[in-house]
Amino acid sequence: MSILIFKRCLFKIIRNYQQNLKLNIKNRNYLITSSIGFLTYGIFGLFTSPLLFLVFNNFLFKKSAKKSKWVLWFIVGTILFIFKPSTIIGPRTNFLGEVFDPSESFIKNQLVNGIKECLVRDAGGLSTNFLDVPSFNQKNIPYKIEKNKSSDFSETCFSAVAKQHKKQYFDLINPTIIKKVPTYPTYIINYDPDSGNVSRLCDKVSKFDGCEEDNTW
Repeated sequence: MSILIFKRCLFKIIRNYQQNLKLNIKNRNYLITSSIGFLTYGIFGLFTSPLLFLVFNNFLFKKSAKKSKWVLWFIVGTILFIFKPSTIIGPRTNFLGEVFDPSESFIKNQLVNGIKECLVRDAGGLSTNFLDVPSFNQKNIPYKIEKNKSSDFSETCFSAVAKQHKKQYFDLINPTIIKKVPTYPTYIINYDPDSGNVSRLCDKVSKFDGCEEDNTW
């Protein structure tokens, strides 16, 4: 009788040890993924990295495929790290020491592309309403593109104005920090379908904003 009790107790001890071991392994795995996520993406990665591993672990792979989920998690993480968008808004310095601001080049490209799309629509006999142009509807972090009410073609896509509408933003690397957005000029683009002339106007506010001294761009 005592031997039977001893065997039962030993079995319970072994089973509890196995359960604790599995729990410790899981805790270790999520600790590893959280740590790597934090080092690469900060607080954002601290939560999303183990969540991604949880999906791989419980839904995409069998329990026996231990290596596969780690390999896929590493590959996805590497791709996201390489192609992740920068959260920095404002002037930057490239490896040549030149100062540039990607925000102003992005918004100017949007305005130019919008006029090109408008011309294509006009040539194809389609409507030239302002909202029909995809580029004028795309979101840009510090800017918002609107109709140019001072233009003779204010209701069409032949004219547009880009105004800054963001003064602050959350840093994705550290969402607890709210950063200020630099002051940007207002960019205006006008196309006259009668003469074919294009004018690009702006109001210069700094030497890195992409606006020339004569308030053109």
